Amino acid sequence: MSQASVNLTQEGSTKAASNAGAETAHDSNTNSQASSTYRNKEGWNNSTDGDVTPQSSQDEVPAAVELAPLRKWTILFLLCFSQFWDIVNVTAPTIGLPDIAADLDMGPSQRPWVVSAYALSFAGLLLLCGRLSDMIGAKITFCIGYFVLGIAAIVAAVAPDAIVHLVFRAIQGIGAALTIPSAMSLIAAHFQGKLFTVAFGIFAAAGCIGNVLGVIIGGVITAYVPWQWIFYVTAICVIPAGIASIFVLVHVPPQQKFTWARLDVPGVTTGTFGIILLTFAFAGASTYGWASATILAPLLISIALLLFFVWVEHKVKYPVIPPSLFSLQFSVLVGVAFSLYFWFNSLVYQTSYLFENVFQWSPIQTAVHFLPLGFMGLLASFSSGFLIKYVPVRYTMPVCQLLMVAGALLMSFARDSSDYARLIVPGFLIGNLGMASCFAPVNISLMELCPSGMEGVVGAIFNSAVQVGSGVGIAILALASDSIQPKYITPERIAAAGGDTALAERQALAIGIGQSYYILVAFSALLILLVLATTTFRHRKPETNEDVESQEKRRPVAVA
Repeated sequence: MSQASVNLTQEGSTKAASNAGAETAHDSNTNSQASSTYRNKEGWNNSTDGDVTPQSSQDEVPAAVELAPLRKWTILFLLCFSQFWDIVNVTAPTIGLPDIAADLDMGPSQRPWVVSAYALSFAGLLLLCGRLSDMIGAKITFCIGYFVLGIAAIVAAVAPDAIVHLVFRAIQGIGAALTIPSAMSLIAAHFQGKLFTVAFGIFAAAGCIGNVLGVIIGGVITAYVPWQWIFYVTAICVIPAGIASIFVLVHVPPQQKFTWARLDVPGVTTGTFGIILLTFAFAGASTYGWASATILAPLLISIALLLFFVWVEHKVKYPVIPPSLFSLQFSVLVGVAFSLYFWFNSLVYQTSYLFENVFQWSPIQTAVHFLPLGFMGLLASFSSGFLIKYVPVRYTMPVCQLLMVAGALLMSFARDSSDYARLIVPGFLIGNLGMASCFAPVNISLMELCPSGMEGVVGAIFNSAVQVGSGVGIAILALASDSIQPKYITPERIAAAGGDTALAERQALAIGIGQSYYILVAFSALLILLVLATTTFRHRKPETNEDVESQEKRRPVAVA
């Protein structure tokens, strides 16, 4: 697949022309497309970097199915619904954490792991689950993940003690890791041409909305009913959707036959453990401290494992991530994906802390004051999938990062509750407009650089970057604000507060939180320069109709 395909505006019209009738006809052209998907004229699967699979001449090539529009969009709803609940289960328990910890008698060291146990298995296993999706089939992987997420939620709700609860929170994360890469593979199989960009835009919107509404759902449930209903509601929604998925989803035959060699055990092992240890180090930093061996050892080992992973992928015959993806452009796009929840979740975490400890608002008041963020995320996420049909993503991504810079700068000046309407709401709206609108462009850009049959793995890379960015951002900004606050607790400030030391500490905390947002500003500003250099102003060779037609033919096709 050509790396020049990032320009979706040029590509969209060419794809639509080259695939005219693909959405509405049942003619011989459809069968020809299905055939070329699985075998080219030499009898080998289309693939890249040596990852080709010989096909026997006796292999039966399934015929492509033309789905009714209602069924196609029902499939997209089920895929987006899983993404929504995967992300809600990251954010909703955060609001219910005080009640969960009190009921299960959790100590200070156990409390953060209500969220971190889920995030650890979620982020750490995405790469393995993406590979499995590409090799054993996206539908079966997706349905298993749906049921694991829902059933584990029930056990987490009725857990008699902290250990059982944390174990099943981690199992919930495994379910989420199974659903996301497989969902992205299914979208790539069912939607082509302009619908491809729209479908990925809507899918990205579901995750963004889940992240925002999760905070509100957690706050409302915690305020009015027992915390267990956070998990009961998940199960009530997810398990029936999993049953529906068995009957509604269409099988997409894997383009890579499962073998242990093609699983790339050395690569999957080093990559998975590297991500798990890295996530653990940042998630546990607030509990154990950055200078402790409990954090430093996993952090250093994770860096070594990830470097070894890159080396392994250049040496094995069937790499889980083809070496062609280790390009500067692909790496910058992964950095953009990393920045999304690095910006959003760290800002939500810090702002929630500001609301509760400086403004002294209750959890339900905090959740309600996040509503503007949710509404703008809803609007921006859904509109971005349609916007990129007309605006090339190489222009969209720098503008989105610029909005994130502006939003973080505005919020950095908030000091008390009177700044909510003047600074925090505009900052939320502007910054979240940029973050939410960036989801679809970077997601689609990565998929356009994706070799045939590797959609699940590339989807796993995207979501691993997003989830790791969340943990890293929260840890770094919390460390920054904690380090800054003591410098502003001075005798002069205490005297100005009328001798009220607690008030002076709150004022210093507000300054520390505000200044920690400069990290978000600097990181997004750096990404603007990198995106401009590697994508926006990069010299591109014009695509031919044959190039685009070849891309479309290499996409997996849903079959009966």
